[in-house]
Amino acid sequence: MDTEGAITRATGILEKPSQWKTWLFLRRSKADQNDLWDYCNPDLPDNQITTLKAPIEPQLAEYADTSDDPSASPIPTRLHELDENRQKPFTYDFKRYEHKLAEYKVQKKALAALSSEIASTVAGSQVFHIFDCHDARSRLVKLKKVFAPSDATRDRELLTKYRALQNTQRGKQVEAWLNSWLQISGLAKDANLPEMTGYRAQEDFIIAIQPLAPEYSATLHSQLIIKEAAGQTIDPIEDYINNFQTYWRRAKPVQASLGAF
Repeated sequence: MDTEGAITRATGILEKPSQWKTWLFLRRSKADQNDLWDYCNPDLPDNQITTLKAPIEPQLAEYADTSDDPSASPIPTRLHELDENRQKPFTYDFKRYEHKLAEYKVQKKALAALSSEIASTVAGSQVFHIFDCHDARSRLVKLKKVFAPSDATRDRELLTKYRALQNTQRGKQVEAWLNSWLQISGLAKDANLPEMTGYRAQEDFIIAIQPLAPEYSATLHSQLIIKEAAGQTIDPIEDYINNFQTYWRRAKPVQASLGAF
């Protein structure tokens, strides 16, 4: 089974539309580490994007007492030149400014690092799309236009991948196949594909594992039918997959030892 596009490589390289959602998730996870997503979210219009701005440094002149005769009051250039009752507010505001400035520098550096990471995780054959984009936001917006599939295209691709999951894998491919079940069924659920309605996905999975574990599959199938007839709650598809993954890992050594005799 070809799992390319179903399981994104550890490097998270973006090369084709089928990798867009996972790639964007990885970039957002990076952005969220420094609360940057509001500055670069490609799904928001420009007028809803937060702009990273340096804080404004408070000026001594703004705290000078000019209530009596503004023209007669010299502009202060040192803290001690302010009236005592004005020094405390200035000191407080300046400390706040320094704190905000430090935060700004951290975010600015992180945003630059994110922009660099975006470029470095686009496949070399596709990086030309962002040659004229010089910040994280513009790069994400451009890449979304190129790689984010339309709803109809996405649904067709997901349906094709979901149907391919029905081809049971054996041997070393089982783990990758089960991981594909988790990923693709999750994406299909998010997309509200008809295959995810009711308990169709659970039954599809039970039938798919039958060649690997006939008795396990038969037991699950009978339980599913009984619960469905009784109107009882049926576990979500990911529970079925995770439980079988655990069963398979435990049963596999036993199967291997029995086959040796």
